[in-house]
Amino acid sequence: MLAHRKASPLSRAYPEYGYSEKIDYPHYLKAKEMSGIEFIRKLYEIDKLPPNVRKLYEAQEDFNRETRQVLVKLLKVTDKTVRSWGKEYNRMPKCYRLTLGYVYRSLCLQKEIHLKALKNKDCQGDLRAV
Repeated sequence: MLAHRKASPLSRAYPEYGYSEKIDYPHYLKAKEMSGIEFIRKLYEIDKLPPNVRKLYEAQEDFNRETRQVLVKLLKVTDKTVRSWGKEYNRMPKCYRLTLGYVYRSLCLQKEIHLKALKNKDCQGDLRAV
């Protein structure tokens, strides 16, 4: 008889994130899944373009190759694997979508910290003279 493994208590509380409701996680650890195309659009700020311009931009031959290479390097998978997820990466496994969510959240936090540092630098004078 095969032993049946029980699900982790963390996965029962919030199965989409793997969080436990008993632990108060910091906001920077709460990242949502992102599809591959959503990540690329936000990374290159394509999502801010009008829909008709976005379609033209994404229709370029180099766009698909470059976005695949970004995902290959970032997720440490092969090009063939990324191509198997489809044109807009709809068949990407959940673990990779969650990884992209964490990466994007990290980039947002870095940008936030950098902007705060620049704001403080303006208030304190030029730090390059030190």
